[in-house]
Amino acid sequence: MERIISDSSFLELANRAGRIMDQALAPTTRTRYLASWRRYEAWCAAKGIQKPNSDPKTITLFLTERSAKVGQSALEQDLAAIRFMCAMNGVEFKDPRNYLRRFMRGIRRERGHDPKRKRMIAPVLLGQMLDHLPENGPKASRDRAALLIGFSLALRRSEIVAIGWDDIVFEDAHLIVRLKPSKNHSNAVFQWIPKVPSSLCAFNAMQHWYQLSNRPIDGPCFPAIRDGKIQKRAVSDRYINRLVKRLLLLCDKVPQEFGAHSLRSGIATAAHWEGLSDADIRKITRHKSTGGLLPYLQPKDGLLHEQIFRSFDNEG
Repeated sequence: MERIISDSSFLELANRAGRIMDQALAPTTRTRYLASWRRYEAWCAAKGIQKPNSDPKTITLFLTERSAKVGQSALEQDLAAIRFMCAMNGVEFKDPRNYLRRFMRGIRRERGHDPKRKRMIAPVLLGQMLDHLPENGPKASRDRAALLIGFSLALRRSEIVAIGWDDIVFEDAHLIVRLKPSKNHSNAVFQWIPKVPSSLCAFNAMQHWYQLSNRPIDGPCFPAIRDGKIQKRAVSDRYINRLVKRLLLLCDKVPQEFGAHSLRSGIATAAHWEGLSDADIRKITRHKSTGGLLPYLQPKDGLLHEQIFRSFDNEG
């Protein structure tokens, strides 16, 4: 066995296997899981626990203390991260008495957890938001392109900032975008954005930004810009969040009524209102099932009730 392990080809296979397994999580998810795990490690150290463990009682106490500071989604992320990191470290995770399941269910009841649906960013609102960007300048061009490609492809903020110029191909009538593996798809996927006669055309916005940024060969599509100089690193997903909230505020909207998926919900709902089938909409949003898509589809205000009562009148 020692002879085999010392074989360089065997070691290379082991390294490659490790790199492949590292792709099990999207980069953003991996970063967040590591942050959650380090938080749990620090908490254990502060409580005199020598090393983080998978004891459900210990984890429940950690989550109880965290619940005073964070919301439901953060608690669920912490728990998922602890489960994942325990598995990675070869630590068996057992909860025969369902402490954690009961805790999560209990805290939902304690908080009356009934998630309020966030409003979507419809095409009209997106156009109003873009009107508040300056007409010229690299930052305005970058931000316009980022929001339009995010809207057109129903991207998450992390997916927007992960796009590089090597993921983009300009054709005569459309733009091809390669999306890196993420939550909804474990492999890279290619999506098309057509060139359309609209102020919301992502093709035109991306082409203008591409030319303004001196046609870079590689690097992030949406880099940070400092003192007018384009940096090598991409903006963070938090920047996209701040940008959206700032523009919403300028449109006299309440930013807290909108969420991380408002752009995704906007394109999905707009397509739904135009009569596209769920199957066609899922090709844009990359949802694997109609059940995953439905929470993103929002009715027009009052439309359902109007249709119902109109049917009553017709019967009369």
